Amino acid sequence: LVAAGAAGRYVYVLGYWGHVLHQFDSRTSSSRKVVVGSVDGHVSRNFLSSVDGHAFVPRLRREPGGALTAALVQFDEQLREIASTPLEHYLGKGSPGGNHGITGLETLPDGRIAFTTALGYLYLIEPTAGAPARVHPVGWFHPDGQAYAPSLFAYGGGNLLAGVTQRGNRFDWVVYELTTRTSTAQKLDTSQLGGALLYGSMARDDAGGSYLVGW
Repeated sequence: LVAAGAAGRYVYVLGYWGHVLHQFDSRTSSSRKVVVGSVDGHVSRNFLSSVDGHAFVPRLRREPGGALTAALVQFDEQLREIASTPLEHYLGKGSPGGNHGITGLETLPDGRIAFTTALGYLYLIEPTAGAPARVHPVGWFHPDGQAYAPSLFAYGGGNLLAGVTQRGNRFDWVVYELTTRTSTAQKLDTSQLGGALLYGSMARDDAGGSYLVGW
């Protein structure tokens, strides 16, 4: 098991191998699962769940010609597949097993879900009552383009997103404005942390502080 998320009465967990989505019903204490699909040992570090009880899990496939394709698959509370949206900026170079898939995620106050891929591309999920959600490609999270993006937090009523990015040994704190689709980056000094790796999404305190973890 690699990631967990709550959605209404359900707890969802993503597991090895092949992106297995487990669902636990908190009312009945029953559980079930569905295999979403992945290849070559690839496991996304995160998946998404929404307030209406739905879950969104990446699916990785190898086409007959050998090309790899990635899509975000939406499941309803009965674990029925109801939509699939291609993810263009999901995989980077190297083997699929070395790619981290979805990394940062945050649910906005209005129910929309923002997430970043390991490449640093930002997407926005807009739930739609009685219909499949809309998945919008937004743009590169970092103002300079591709950068590993392992965290995400929401501010300003949901118009501002922020999180840490990494390029080599450099970490930046990035603030992204959804209205204008622009971002700024400020270097985050980790020189006293001894080569830290930083991750973290959603964890906030009542004073507005955001929390990253790492080693």
